[in-house]
Amino acid sequence: MTQYKFSKSVFGKDAILKTVYLWPNVLISEDEFNYVIEVNSPDNFDINKFNSDIQEQQLRENLNSQFGELREAIYNKAFERFEV
Repeated sequence: MTQYKFSKSVFGKDAILKTVYLWPNVLISEDEFNYVIEVNSPDNFDINKFNSDIQEQQLRENLNSQFGELREAIYNKAFERFEV
């Protein structure tokens, strides 16, 4: 079993959980400062792809928290004439 640590100061819990959900045979735990990813079959695990996925998910979380209300307002304005 191989372990990788991801800092809690860089990655949010939601981003970690959403990324781990997409990867089979990956477990998550945490210590005081890090999320610890445990890989059961390291031969089938691409850490570079996992890093890319987790960074993308964290970016989505950041953008949603920053612009979520704006997106909702645009959506409502665009479809307000179709509401019954």
